[in-house]
Formats: sequence, C-alpha cells, structure tokens
Amino acid sequence: MANEDGVVVAWVRPAQLHGNFMECLLNLVYYDREHYDRLAPGRGGLISQTSSANISGARNTVCLEFLTSHAAPWLLLLDTDMTFRPDLVEALLEYADPVKAPIVGGLCFSMDNDGKLFPTLYDLIGEADSPEFVRYHEWKPDAMMQVFATGAACMLIHRDALRAVRDYRLPDHPGRVGFSQAFPWFQETDFFGRVMGEDITFCMRAGHAGVPIHVNTAVQLGHIKQFELNLEHFAGQRALEEAKAAAGE
Repeated sequence: MANEDGVVVAWVRPAQLHGNFMECLLNLVYYDREHYDRLAPGRGGLISQTSSANISGARNTVCLEFLTSHAAPWLLLLDTDMTFRPDLVEALLEYADPVKAPIVGGLCFSMDNDGKLFPTLYDLIGEADSPEFVRYHEWKPDAMMQVFATGAACMLIHRDALRAVRDYRLPDHPGRVGFSQAFPWFQETDFFGRVMGEDITFCMRAGHAGVPIHVNTAVQLGHIKQFELNLEHFAGQRALEEAKAAAGE
C-alpha cells in the first residue's frame, strides 16, 4: 500500500526556534531523504504550528491536520527545545507497531524546581479514589519499556491510536463520543485537585482507549534548558547522590 511507512514530523513552535533544534531537524530531513524518503510529499510530510500560551490547542490542531490532510500512518511530535540524532525516525520505527506499540516515545529528561533532572517516564499507583503519578528513575537500557505516561517532547503516534482516543466512548456518558470536542487529544486537566499537563492527559486518555504507550530507551534526546538535559547529566547526578549517601552526607 502507498504510504504504509510514511511519517509526518510535526512541531509546535514559539515565536523563535532554538538553533540546535533546527540543526537537528535539518539533519533528520537530509538523512531521511538520502536513505528512506519517508518524509517526502505524498508519502509523509512536515507540519509546523505556531503556539500561543495554550499549547494544547496547537497540539490538537497538529493532530487534526495530520488526520485530515495526510495519508501517512505515523505522526512524530517533537518539541522545539529538543536535540536528537539524524536517524531518530528509523530508531523509533524499529519497534513501533500499529497494534502492539502504536505510541512510542524517546528517553527524554526534564528538571524539577530544585534543579534535579528526571526522566519523563511515569507510572500510576494508589487506589482508584487517590491515585498518584510516580517517576521511574531506573530502566533497562536499549529496550522498549511500557509506561503509563511520557511527555510529548518526542512521541511517535500511529493514526489509529489518534482515532481511538478521538472516538472513545466514555462508559459513564452514554452517547458521548470522545473526551472533549474542543480538545480531543491534548488538554490540561484537573487530576484530583492537581494540574495535569496536556501530554499526560493524552497518555491517560490513550490508556482509557486501550492504547499502550512505550518508551524506547535506546532513543535518547537532549533537552535544552540552562544546559542540555541528557542521559550523561542524569547519570552524573545519580552518581553524586549515591556517593553522598554512601558518605553519610
């Protein structure tokens, strides 16, 4: 079938783009053109969407444009403060599958209010009336890891997964289709009195729709902050913490 392995790469952009992101994006496009041509017009494509302060709206616009204006099976969402390798598309596609692994993220890192790095790998624990998100701090290297949620900074999504979330019928709302008409995929929501980001909401909705989420820990990205957040810095932070604990500090 035509377009059976095409990919649309999309990013939601602020007023200005970081040069490191643009360099990585250009390298990705040139690499694809030389080796696979998955992003070629008619097979895949590129979507750039300008965002206001409401990033949820821009992310939903990207998903809608992908479903209505492109025939490719895969959408790759990238944040514009990320760095990545030229073969990112191929690395994510290696273990992606329309049924078994229709949503695949890369290993990305963020920073908490105390300046500590953490991987964007999340699980959900606790009772039904008082659930709690927890972060994974350990993972198998170079492996597919199923998670409850991950960030949308690097997320490969099959179009059937987007349809499943959009068309999900809530058991306690007979006749209602989807989670929100205005925000069918991404939306900041209230999670037991706490603000839940739009990407985690998307993952939760995917889970309700029976769509599994994985992170390929072999696919590592950098996150541009005051410095680039990556696996090397996270490993150094962990080693320092362990050394202090061993010394009784």
